[in-house]
Amino acid sequence: MQQGVPLVTSQQIVDEAFPYLGRGSYFQTTAYDTHLFISDSNTYDIFHHFELFDRKILWINQVQQEVGGEVKTVMPRTIFQCDQNNFDGHIVAHRLASLLCYVTHGTFINPKLWVGIAHPAPSTSQPAEKYVSMHYGHDQIDAVIQRLGIDAFTEKRWAALAHYRQATLAVTPYYQVLSYWKILELYFNNERTAINNHINSLYTSRPDVFHYAGTFTGTASKKLRDIRNASAHFMLDGDTTVQDPDNPDIYNEVSKGIFVLRRLAEGLIDGSTGW
Repeated sequence: MQQGVPLVTSQQIVDEAFPYLGRGSYFQTTAYDTHLFISDSNTYDIFHHFELFDRKILWINQVQQEVGGEVKTVMPRTIFQCDQNNFDGHIVAHRLASLLCYVTHGTFINPKLWVGIAHPAPSTSQPAEKYVSMHYGHDQIDAVIQRLGIDAFTEKRWAALAHYRQATLAVTPYYQVLSYWKILELYFNNERTAINNHINSLYTSRPDVFHYAGTFTGTASKKLRDIRNASAHFMLDGDTTVQDPDNPDIYNEVSKGIFVLRRLAEGLIDGSTGW
């Protein structure tokens, strides 16, 4: 048995779920491949309670559980009431993942398996693919979610959070750059001048944020557009040759844009009205 992670029975989860979630017509259990751990500092808390998306959501941290007669470490899970007929449970699971990724500064989280059930019980025990390594307190998580004011989020702003999580899930810089750039396009309705002005304004006030973008002779917006285009077309600025994505020249050039593009995206999601 792996030491330190508690062994939890299905009955313990049922006992926690029923008083909190109540009874309903249909529930969804979703397993998440994630590093995230929500707990007090002095204990290993098994549960966190969310009230989001007009429903109660029970979060179950990574635990050990008996699966097919063998004790295994299993993925964190959620249980919440949903509509059996309109796919809203899957939307809730993905939006919760995107929200948690954002409020925890880019923690890896991805819904991997969901099962529908008629009562709030643990219907899936998916073996863990990752182990907890990002610890956030209950109050930390809840405070940031409250500050964001997600009840007023538009579909466009939810899409921005989804692109932010896709950038976190990406394993190469190409898709990270394109995901962050898409957030700029969403906010400014893909208006080129508005995007350029926003980038250049940040460079004027905070040139230090552009440190990792390297040297450039034109505007900051041109530099980031060149990096964006290199990500999309695998061409370096001024060269029409399509590059091998493993070529370190293009890989390194694209990587220069990740930090500043992430800062630009976070500034729009967290600090801007007009979504």
